[in-house]
Amino acid sequence: MKKLTSGALLFVFLILPRLLSAQQVRSVTGNVSTEETLQPFAGVSVTVKGTRIGTLTDERGFFSLRVPAEGEILVFSYLGYTTEEVLISDDIAVVMSQEAIGIEGLVVTALGVRREKRSLGYSVQDVKGTELMEVPEMNIVNSLKGNVAGVQITDAGPTGGSSRIVIRGAGSIAGNNQPLFVVDGVPVNNSAPANYGYGGIDYGNAVSDIDPANIEAISVLKGPNAAALYGSRAA
Repeated sequence: MKKLTSGALLFVFLILPRLLSAQQVRSVTGNVSTEETLQPFAGVSVTVKGTRIGTLTDERGFFSLRVPAEGEILVFSYLGYTTEEVLISDDIAVVMSQEAIGIEGLVVTALGVRREKRSLGYSVQDVKGTELMEVPEMNIVNSLKGNVAGVQITDAGPTGGSSRIVIRGAGSIAGNNQPLFVVDGVPVNNSAPANYGYGGIDYGNAVSDIDPANIEAISVLKGPNAAALYGSRAA
């Protein structure tokens, strides 16, 4: 009986730290809207102040985030809008208001965080949408030729096919060395191939579906530090 009691106590002591650890993390939800229209605001960066824990709001302006016990404040930010800091509560509702800022010299990094170029640990080169329109191409990627240093672009063979893009030379022997496309803070697949019989179908680069007239600017992030922002998908 004593051995059984000792074993039960040992089991309790072993599982207690796990239970306490689980209680230290809480789930926080909320929604974000704009002051102008009071409509849901998608793509807003939501981070726990003082940490790298964060997420983005979805198309409904909704977010869900697991916050450690020491987290007390959430930071809401979006380019062109005033950054808001809110105390964590059960259900959070945030209204974002526009601010008058100069966006020259600012770069939107992972999770929509704004950073000054000079404070970044990697190279960034911007190409404005007006410059892309000067060289009409079916695939907008091809318009970057000659506009970005260190970027090699090879046209696709068939019309509408994917263009091959290599930044600062091949970095992988086994991989395809293709860059990751991020549109309004959301990573997208570079291409959508499909096998048919013994061959394949190339549906083109993901960004080739975007109307060039809707592109304000393209930022090309170079180097391992830039790839680290988006994890294994950018490696």
